This record gives sequence, C-alpha cells and structure tokens, in this order.
Amino acid sequence: MLIETERLALRQFTIDDLDAFALLMADPEVMRFSPSGPVTDMKKVKEYFQKRILDHYIQYGYGLYAVIEKKDNQLIGFVGLINQNIEGESKTELAYRLLPQFWGKGLATEACLAIGHYAFNQLGMDEVISIIDSKNTRSLQVAKRIGMYHWKNALFHHLPVEIYGLKKLILEPFQQNWHSDFEKEKIKLLNSLEGLDIEFYHIGSTAIPQSAAKPIIDILGVTPDITIIDQYSELISELGYQAMGENGMKQRRFFRRKHHDPVHLHIFEDSDPEVERHLRFVSYLTAHPKLLKEYSEIKHELAQQFPGNSERYCLGKERFIKTVDAMAAKEASTLILPTRKVHKKKVWSSFEILKAMETNLHLQMTYFTKYVDTMELLSHPDATVVRSCIADDTFNYVLSAGFNEANVQDRVSQIIKLFKDPAIPYSWWVGPYDTPKALADVLIAQGLHLKEENAGMYLSIDDFIPSPSNSPLDFQKAHSLQQLKDFSQVFVSVGGHPEAFDKIFSRVPPILYQDGTCYEIYVAYLHGIPIVTGILVLHANVGGIYYIATVPDQRKKGYGTAMMEYLIQRAKDQGYHLITLQASKEGKPLYQHLGFKECCVFKEYAKTPV
Repeated sequence: MLIETERLALRQFTIDDLDAFALLMADPEVMRFSPSGPVTDMKKVKEYFQKRILDHYIQYGYGLYAVIEKKDNQLIGFVGLINQNIEGESKTELAYRLLPQFWGKGLATEACLAIGHYAFNQLGMDEVISIIDSKNTRSLQVAKRIGMYHWKNALFHHLPVEIYGLKKLILEPFQQNWHSDFEKEKIKLLNSLEGLDIEFYHIGSTAIPQSAAKPIIDILGVTPDITIIDQYSELISELGYQAMGENGMKQRRFFRRKHHDPVHLHIFEDSDPEVERHLRFVSYLTAHPKLLKEYSEIKHELAQQFPGNSERYCLGKERFIKTVDAMAAKEASTLILPTRKVHKKKVWSSFEILKAMETNLHLQMTYFTKYVDTMELLSHPDATVVRSCIADDTFNYVLSAGFNEANVQDRVSQIIKLFKDPAIPYSWWVGPYDTPKALADVLIAQGLHLKEENAGMYLSIDDFIPSPSNSPLDFQKAHSLQQLKDFSQVFVSVGGHPEAFDKIFSRVPPILYQDGTCYEIYVAYLHGIPIVTGILVLHANVGGIYYIATVPDQRKKGYGTAMMEYLIQRAKDQGYHLITLQASKEGKPLYQHLGFKECCVFKEYAKTPV
C-alpha cells in the first residue's frame, strides 16, 4: 500500500483494475469537466490506462493511484500526480476523480492532502498544480480547502481553465532585509492609497528578530471604517495583490501577493481587538527569546509534518499562539496604539445596518475566548464555534454559519460532533444572513429546538437626549476584579450560571476591558449594592448593547432604562451615530418606546441533554 488515511487507502493501479477504471472513464458525471468528456471506447480506455498510468509509474516513479474506501474495500476513484504541459511549461498536476456517490463527504480533500504530503515529503517536490474548469465548483472548493492558491487562467487542450498551485512550506532563518522589505511595501501602499485614513504595521514572524519564518511579509493595516477598503481593492490589486475578502476572519479585508516579494496584507477596523492582539504578539515574543525559540521549533516540526498543508500548519500553531496571547495580555498595562478620535460612519443603508449588527454581535460572543483558558474558539471558514467547561449554552454555541444547500447536512453534523460531551448543552444562533434558508430545518432535524427569538433593533442617536433623571444609581465602568464579580453577581441573579465568575470572567486579562478598548462593562450600584448591568461594544462603527439586566427585586423601577440611556450617551460621546441590540419579546416594548426600530430576527436553537 502506498498511502493510508483515516478512511482511504491509495495504491498503484494494476491491470486487474482496468474494468473499474473503465467505469470511471465512462461516467458522465465523473468526466463532466474533462476535455475529452466520458470515454466509452474500451480501446481508448486501455490506451490511456497503459500510457498515462502504468507507463507513467515506470518513467517518473509516481502517477495516478487507485482510491480504495477502506470500509468496503471498494475502488471509488483515482488521485495522484501526473506530468502536464501548461502553455509551454512542464508542471506536475495533482489530479483526482471520484464516483458521484462519494462526493460531499470530504474524501477528495482527504485524498488530495495525502498526495500533497507524499509529493513534498517523499518525492521532494516543491510545487504541484491543479487544472480546474472554472465551472467545476466542487474541485475549486477542494483546491482551496487544501491550501491552494490561484496561479493563473490558461488554455488547456484549447479550453479555458483555472490553474491552482500548492507550494511546499519553507521556513527560513531570520533575514535582516525583512524589515526594510516591509518599509518599502508600506511606502508603496501609502502612495497608492493616498487620501485614505490608514496606518500600516509590520506583524507576524518576519517582524520578530531571530524568528524562523516563512518568507512572507505580514502587514497590518488599520483604518476607521473597514467597509471603505472595498472601494480601494482595485488600487491594491494594481500592486500585485489578490483580494481575498474576509478569508475566514470576521470584518477583516485580506489581500495576498503570492509570487514576487510575497506579502499578506491584513486590514482591520481600528476598533477591532485583532489589531492589539497582533501587535502584542510581536512585542511579547521579541522580549522573550526562550518562548521565541520554542515557537520556532514548533513551526519547524509542523512544516516537516505538513509540508504542503498550510491549514494544518496554522492549526498546529494555534495552542501556542493562544498561550502567548493570554500571557501578553495579562502582562500588558496599556494599549500599544494610542486611542484617537475618528469620525464614525453616519449614513447607513439597511444592508449595512444588518451586517454591522451581526459583526458587532459576533465580536461580543467571541471577544474573551482567545484569552480565557477555560474557553475554546474554533474559527471555521463557514462557521464559528465556542466551547467551554461550563455546562451552560450561554458559553457553548455556534454562530455565523455560511453553508450551502449541498453541504448543510454534512456541515451541521460535523459541527455538532465538536460538542463531544453529551452533558454540556449548547446553542446555535441563526442570524439574518446565515445560510442556507433551510438551516433551521436541519438543526431541528438534528434534535435542536427553538429556544429564543430576538428582534434585531437599531437607533440613530444623533438627536438622542437622555430622559431627565433623578436616579440614585452610581454607574461604574468595570476596571477591577471586584467590579467583574459584582457584574457576575447580577448575571447569576437573573439565571446566569453560578460558575461564570470563577471559570470565565475572573480569568479575563484586565487589558481587554479597561480604558481604550472596544469592550466596556458597566455595573450600576444602589447604595453600594450592584443592581443593574450592561455591556457596550464599540465595533463595526456601531455601539452594540448587551447584558442589560436588573436584579429581580429591583425591577420595574426604571433602572434598566437608566442603564440603557447611559450606554447610548456613552457611545454618542465617543462619536458613534448608531446603536444596535437584540431584544427579547419582553424587552422589545421598552426599546420601541426609546425609539428603536426592528429590522431583523435572530433565533437561538438549543440542544439540552436528556
């Protein structure tokens, strides 16, 4: 056997496989995007089998291999490496075809990853390509899943195709020119984006002296309104970059230049906590050489283990990165970048309001997870998963799902399996832009039930004037552990989990909620006793309001309204023009009275252990 994976065995073809291979070649679905189309002439099949498979093994020492599903010992397709000529260039193609009944199960991805590893580690190749018809969406998705990048459009057998490439991961010792390379690129970007309010910083391993790194310059761009960047994509592309959208990270704009002077450009809004996280990481490892040495060793091991799989390489670093992020945040006493007054977005379309509301909510639900050791954030390209050690669906949930009709069943099943402990309940939030439309039906079929339905609401606050108040409340922004404990006390009184403080809030580094951050926690006291809470998240150019809660014996005295108006005024004082929130059925009349307008619905589906 050549290669074994979890579900597959890959081996050389023999003449005994000819009949099974012929079935593949004759299948119209398997051959839909082949230049030849289905081949039913057995003479042509035998000729191809001999020349392009059996003779290829002898001439090159590698080729196309039979894919065997281990469960039934069935030949279900082929995958492998075959030499091709692309517009005069000799290249090695990573090619595959599977029978249709085995599509949509991740088997093609599994087989291609194994062949990529074999090509780089066993055969010593530095690069492979895939030749894909632009209408072949399934193969395009597989190419992206295994870490391939778009190389170019070309003609293959006189037909237009897209060529994707996969390069071997190469780590280099620290190069002194990396910093000057960044400075040169920074000047190019600033000149190209003249008039745009943006600043650039060198991040990633190439910014850390003595760090081993992939020779790719990572640049952090910081701007007040991330949506404006889309208007500058063409100018950035003229510098050789490819626009990749968010590329798996909410509210980021990612640009990649692959070939000459490779660069990854990550642009974030100035309120995004990712800005400080990236800068802290570089600063902390620069100041801690022992940790830096450990990080370099981890990267070398991963590059050897996953030479062509950048996704697995990055996943392998995540635990170390989270540890360093938490250590750096706990030791930090001030923010790295000074807070500056900027003009926030004033004119909004309905679509922009909804997207900003979802983005703000996403940050609120994931903000602490990268720093708290009892929580875990799993960021998939098509969903976000949060897990914790607390048996409460407030701290275990899924959000921001972006599946399609073809894969929704499989993806929901795969994500549900991530909640391995059957004793821990979890919830699944479905927002207005989650897809597909049938997602809710699939969740219910998987045993979840509709737990809550909240109205997405917004308020323009330019003309907001708080009610005249003789409130006896003392509003305090949380800066200390005691204030967080007081916040948790109110949270528990309204049904929150009693371990929330010990296992979550007490473990949050203070730098994450102190002055200058986007996440503001408030407690209002009555005669020194915590009575009402609220959280204000200043992100995506809106102020998102959460956790308005009043202890049960102090309700219907206007304290919740007083906290709401306090947070609205706080956002207005910082230059924001729009407030968003998600209102329960009980709370909606209060917000409507304050002038909030309903624009969408968020539904929470839950799975409770029996």
